[in-house]
Amino acid sequence: MGVGFTLCIKTIKNLGSEKHAKFAKHIFKFKEVGCFGLTELGHGSNVKGIETTATYDKLTWEFVINTPNEKSMKFWIGGAAKAATVCVIWAQLIIDDHWYGVHAFVGWIRNKNHDLMPGVIIGDCGLKQGVHGIDNGFLVFENFWLPYDSLLDKFCSITSDGIYQSPLKSSTWFALSLASLSTGRLTITSGSSRCGVLACQIALWFAC
Repeated sequence: MGVGFTLCIKTIKNLGSEKHAKFAKHIFKFKEVGCFGLTELGHGSNVKGIETTATYDKLTWEFVINTPNEKSMKFWIGGAAKAATVCVIWAQLIIDDHWYGVHAFVGWIRNKNHDLMPGVIIGDCGLKQGVHGIDNGFLVFENFWLPYDSLLDKFCSITSDGIYQSPLKSSTWFALSLASLSTGRLTITSGSSRCGVLACQIALWFAC
């Protein structure tokens, strides 16, 4: 719920347009389960360095999502292992061999029968130290095709000739892209503080 309602829905609303509203609406009503495909095995906080690629095909108006190597698989993705049907996928946009930086896409990773979509490989990250209620999973993409409308395009677009357009500078675009992470980071920070207080309290009780 935390990932679906904050990271997933907030990103769709922040970066998407009217055609993407259905995804946010369905996740909010539990018709779909959303996950947030940003973190990679070799790229935790280094978002600019992620290696998942989204190559635009001008002939079909589609994006081909690929995981080029092992460390670029999406990892620790909350809800992905068993539950998620929709994913916000972060990838390096490539048009005519030119890299345009990190962009967000949204699409179905499982169909109505809950089977994986062609080109999507998903597995469970396994046992953790705690919070086993979250089925953290990994995602690998092998020529996973997404339609043009999967691009969250409030601040960018691609013309029929394959020309990338955006009124924003790359630094501004990147900052807006990560805005949905702010709530989660604040929650983690405040939660860590509370855990520290409880640890001190337990230690004092034990010492007494």
